[in-house]
Amino acid sequence: MEEFLFTREKTLYALNGKDGKANLVWQFDLPATPGKLIYADADGDGSPEIICGTNDGNVYVVGEARPGK
Repeated sequence: MEEFLFTREKTLYALNGKDGKANLVWQFDLPATPGKLIYADADGDGSPEIICGTNDGNVYVVGEARPGK
């Protein structure tokens, strides 16, 4: 199921539309306010991650942690 990603202040949220309503799938608190979100395979493992620059000058990559990868 597709997810809608957005930020509010320092938090990244993912919602889906299961059962015709907005459902929080997950949320992730960043250490600074994020800018635009990029959805791409940042580490070359074949699965996309969420990449964002923040107002503290850093770039953060949010993705699924996989044992052994």
